[in-house]
Amino acid sequence: MKVFIEGDSLVVKIEGFNRFLALKSKITVKLEHISRVVPYPEEAKKLFHGIKVGTGIPGVVVMGSFYQSGGCVFIYMHDKTKTVGIELVNEGYTQLVLETPEERSPEEFTKDITQAISSKTQGLITPHKD
Repeated sequence: MKVFIEGDSLVVKIEGFNRFLALKSKITVKLEHISRVVPYPEEAKKLFHGIKVGTGIPGVVVMGSFYQSGGCVFIYMHDKTKTVGIELVNEGYTQLVLETPEERSPEEFTKDITQAISSKTQGLITPHKD
């Protein structure tokens, strides 16, 4: 997975076999629609009892779109203890839950994303090994 700023948008690009697990290869959201970025979001800890479009094997992998009463959440994670939540408004998703790259902590990745959004710096924020 790669997360980067392109124009006025944050782009999450899913590569390799994981795009089949997630049933998605790219998500683009407007920077102005990001309300906040938080480490260890609650959504990563929940078991989903709504409609799932993707792969959900508890303790192994959760990738895809998960619809429940609070809206639609996109999740890309293997390890729920290493996640960042990007909360959204006026988008198809209410939140993106992304696993942090191996070399970054959730706090560091949150800071990386927040700084890139506030400065609108173009390009790759942090690569992720698939």
